[in-house]
Amino acid sequence: PLLAPLTPLIERHLRRIDDDSVAAVYLRRRDGVSASALAERLDVALAGMPYTFASRPLLEEALGRGLRREAAWFCAAAVIADVIVITATLGSLRAAAAVVVPALLVLEAMLAFMAATGVALGPVNVIALPLVLGISVDDGLYILEAGRERGDWPAALRHCGRALVVTSLTTIAGFGFLVLSRYPALAGLGMLTCLGLSLCLLSSVMVVPSVMAALTPDPQQDPR
Repeated sequence: PLLAPLTPLIERHLRRIDDDSVAAVYLRRRDGVSASALAERLDVALAGMPYTFASRPLLEEALGRGLRREAAWFCAAAVIADVIVITATLGSLRAAAAVVVPALLVLEAMLAFMAATGVALGPVNVIALPLVLGISVDDGLYILEAGRERGDWPAALRHCGRALVVTSLTTIAGFGFLVLSRYPALAGLGMLTCLGLSLCLLSSVMVVPSVMAALTPDPQQDPR
């Protein structure tokens, strides 16, 4: 009788299943305490007791770990596949390295920016990593083929530089409008992709010709 006024509240948290009772308890984390740290504390405090800890932040942490692991594997597989295809097509491992190394630098710069600004890898913005990697490799191949035709890296850049700049800017503009999205995940994808494509453009103009000149001094010789 004394608890009768609290019956609606108790019923929200307590259920009887056969001869057992199940209690649902809501917890609020302190600032600075992660969901995984709270789960570890519960394991210690409730050792030997059957319980289930459900938390959206805990799910997001697990998803983030899985995404980071799979993104690393996907990018590594993409790089290996690019090296194999370019080497098999052009017959030069150095040429493949000259194309792939600048792309890896762009990818590393993107990841460094994400780490410095606290941008977490999510199910949406993870698309930006292989996309930027592929476009960076494409830009390098354009310069490589132009160098083969022209016989000189500066001449190759003058030949295809304008096309690279224009196509990069139009692609940046296309993804740039995603930044205006009200959906944070899409806005983050747009921001990250624009950053990566801008780095691709800078790499194509400043880094790629230098790397190619160092690894393949004679564009038409293609030393292995």
